[in-house]
Amino acid sequence: MPDKLSVLVLGDIIGRSGLRAVIATLSTLKKRYHSDVIIVNGENSCDGFGINAQIVAQLLHAGVSVITTGNHVWHQNDIHELLDRENCLLRPDNYPSGLPGHGTISLELGKKLVCIINLQGRRYMQALDCPFQKLKTILKQHTQKIVIIDFHAEDTNEKEAMGFFAAQKGVSLLFGTHTHVQTADARIIKGSMGYITDVGACCAQEGIIGFEVDTTLQLIQTNVPSEFQVLDKPATICGLHADICMETGECSTIEAFNFQSSV
Repeated sequence: MPDKLSVLVLGDIIGRSGLRAVIATLSTLKKRYHSDVIIVNGENSCDGFGINAQIVAQLLHAGVSVITTGNHVWHQNDIHELLDRENCLLRPDNYPSGLPGHGTISLELGKKLVCIINLQGRRYMQALDCPFQKLKTILKQHTQKIVIIDFHAEDTNEKEAMGFFAAQKGVSLLFGTHTHVQTADARIIKGSMGYITDVGACCAQEGIIGFEVDTTLQLIQTNVPSEFQVLDKPATICGLHADICMETGECSTIEAFNFQSSV
């Protein structure tokens, strides 16, 4: 086992275009970054809202290690059974107890365990259990050196606050999802934790956060509900790569990337 863990993260997959691009490029990205762990956020992969069993199977077959989600995870009919069946499919851990699925997973890599956590913010989103308090509880139960968090949240202030809070708790890497726009602030906090406010999305960039322009403009200008349609054109892939020391859990490098796919 190498002395460092190479982590590849891809942002929110939006519909068919994002899924098609991720599956087509994943093997190349894995080779480029020598990835040990691949994490993708799949909550928008099924026509823009939710995820289903077929998509989970496609992503796992393509080499994905863990699929995180967020507030749209509940949109598909089979999701309750799917969350209970697929251990590598996470939903935010700070939803009320008793719901299907879980939000934390431990991966065994050689003789080391890596803890991956999915949490959801509360500002401008649903009123869930406090993600800060939930993280403290999780870290008491999981004492692995390497901890990685997908913080699915709307507000940049809340995301940065969670970043500094997580760094104080010894977390290795925290990346934000949900807003679908990659931020230009990838950095290492407190000299030890990799951080980015939002890793971005894998979606058609000619649309509005991956959706067709006309229906989105109608909603924004009139506030009259309309059915969102995912824009099905070649997607931009947004993600990040980070190296984490296997012994200390400290992040040594973090690099955000984005590029236009050919499919």
